[in-house]
Amino acid sequence: MNLENLLEENPYLKVSEQVKAQLEGAIVLITGAAGSIGSEISKILNQQCNCKLILLDQAESALFDLQQELLLENRNNHKIIVGDICDKDRMEHLFKKYIPTIVYHAAAYKHVPLMEAHPYEAVKVNVVGTKIITDLSEKYKVSNFVLVSTDKAVKPASIMGVSKRIAELYVSSKNKNSTKKFKIVRFGNVPYSSGSVIPLFKKQMKRVGALTITDKKVSRYFIKMSSACQLLLEAILFVDCDLLVGNMGKAINVQELAVKLISDAGLKYPEDIEIKYIGLRPGEKLHEELIYENEILIVENNSKIKKYNSTVNTMKIALIEALCCLKSETQDAEIILKLKEIVPEYISNN
Repeated sequence: MNLENLLEENPYLKVSEQVKAQLEGAIVLITGAAGSIGSEISKILNQQCNCKLILLDQAESALFDLQQELLLENRNNHKIIVGDICDKDRMEHLFKKYIPTIVYHAAAYKHVPLMEAHPYEAVKVNVVGTKIITDLSEKYKVSNFVLVSTDKAVKPASIMGVSKRIAELYVSSKNKNSTKKFKIVRFGNVPYSSGSVIPLFKKQMKRVGALTITDKKVSRYFIKMSSACQLLLEAILFVDCDLLVGNMGKAINVQELAVKLISDAGLKYPEDIEIKYIGLRPGEKLHEELIYENEILIVENNSKIKKYNSTVNTMKIALIEALCCLKSETQDAEIILKLKEIVPEYISNN
């Protein structure tokens, strides 16, 4: 992706006929439905597909806003559920009552510096919550389970990244045969999503008159919201892989992005708006990666999606289960040691 494409408006996403056919009459559970990705998928499916939506989130205000937006479409094909993915009994009741056939698991903590200060919470939501939803999806025999993941899970340097990597490992472990019902979709940063750098830069230009960047060399992969949603929706079409990665092109230098935003605002750098370098924050890397060396590329099906098969060490599953038994009073250092035991390549940048 280049800078011009990155800053263009998201095009309208038309759901393919193959996806519509797969979703016909389906009961679709979306966790984290009030978040940036979850809400966009919810709106797309509400408008274009003949399926029942079970929309779950613990953020009641954001969930209420989503509900009001969906009601404007005059369609009664959704059920709003306020609930916590870490509440195992509540989630069991939800699965038993609605019997979802497809699950999009988007619920997660994703802000890197915040999670560096709260490793227990990152593990609770990103690992324990994922394990609960994954186990129930297996128990109630869903036809497709799709985990929303991140490039920060590859050779992680942060609590958030390593917790998402462990979530990936656990989800992949559920594929017991050649048919891959449990899938991971991994992509980079989504512009204009909650916490994205672009809205932050725009606020800084208005309020502070200067932009803050961690390092001149820092780069990130970006994917448009429409492309991310297309990737997630089309994941259910593939049974020969357990990992899908968006083709995002080259990583974009964040300083170049900042200068472009300044120019697009009719201002000049550095005369009107300066850039301040604040150093990498806890858990941040200069550059992200998209795949591991042992993730095997299957023949590319199109230019937008790359399909991989990953390998899971089954010995790690017992370690993940032990991690999920940690108590809230567990010291951060003990949690981090257990994370490193499961993901040895995790090297903390904090």
